[in-house]
Amino acid sequence: MHRKFATYCWREVNLWGKLEPYMTSSGSFASIIFTILATLDVEDRSRFVAILWSIWLARNACLWEQKYVNATESCVLAIDSV
Repeated sequence: MHRKFATYCWREVNLWGKLEPYMTSSGSFASIIFTILATLDVEDRSRFVAILWSIWLARNACLWEQKYVNATESCVLAIDSV
């Protein structure tokens, strides 16, 4: 569920094409995130961070509160916060 949710969100904000090559990268989560941040322009970086935060919140809601978060709503809220 989480992988499909995340992929949907990245596609929804038109970042999937830029992120997909990194999804099979080896390395730590932190190194991959910092590599992605270094390659994106300012606008894409802002969207990336907002969606990453949104995915994390949705994951936590599912895991700890057994709540399903709608991917579209999650993306809209994240982008509106930028």
